[in-house]
Amino acid sequence: MPKKIRLGILGGGGDSLIGVLHRVASHINDNYQITGAVFNPDFESNMAFAKEIDVPLNRIYKDFDTLIEEELKLPKDERIQVCSILTPNFLHYPMAKKLLDNGFHVICEKPMTTSLDEAKDLQKSHEKAGTVFALTHTYTGYPMVRQMREMIKAGALGKIHKVDAVYYQGWINTIIHDKEKRSSVWRLDPKKAGISSCMGDIGVHAFNLVEYTTGLKVNELLCDFNYLYEDNKMDVDGTVLIRMSDHVKGVIRGSQVATGEENGLAIAIY
Repeated sequence: MPKKIRLGILGGGGDSLIGVLHRVASHINDNYQITGAVFNPDFESNMAFAKEIDVPLNRIYKDFDTLIEEELKLPKDERIQVCSILTPNFLHYPMAKKLLDNGFHVICEKPMTTSLDEAKDLQKSHEKAGTVFALTHTYTGYPMVRQMREMIKAGALGKIHKVDAVYYQGWINTIIHDKEKRSSVWRLDPKKAGISSCMGDIGVHAFNLVEYTTGLKVNELLCDFNYLYEDNKMDVDGTVLIRMSDHVKGVIRGSQVATGEENGLAIAIY
């Protein structure tokens, strides 16, 4: 029986929305084993969460740098092979770069970086490392999305005329209207989230599905983003008109203040 892939997890602790999804995904085909982690920057919380989800404590580290240092001391056939980066956005680039530079494979939540310069630098590190770098646009893995792509590719829909993709959530409503809360959530802090909240978090998934399913590229776009309060100008809602190749036009809609919506992703190709 083949050995499981040794997985490290960075972030994704008890208060993380995405952490449980990565843990579930890692067990779907029984291919991964969580081997080490830094779930939380507070070490006591880190250890407590590891106990809660029944992960061995001997390789729960106090911080990211310690994880790298200690894992590299181990024989290659024992150390973590791949790390999932589930931290706030501003940490994705430095963590991914250090992992690549030390020979680890990387599974990274989007955004990969928060600037073009960082992306170019990370690309150089990846090319030099020759390891796997996976960015988690995971909706492309769903069977119906694959079916849709193959039908379009085979010409079952004929000539594509229009695309309409939407990703609506409502979770930020419980935070955005309270000044103290909206000032303390990292997704609404440009220093931690980058320049975008809604479109950077969920709009990119709709954009990704548009190009993935049609095989066409977005050439031009016109954006109208909205924020709700002058003291926080991070977008929480937006509409994007897109022009694709071959005279195809469409729209991408995203929102984190669509009350009643939990995780409403949909795409229509006409």
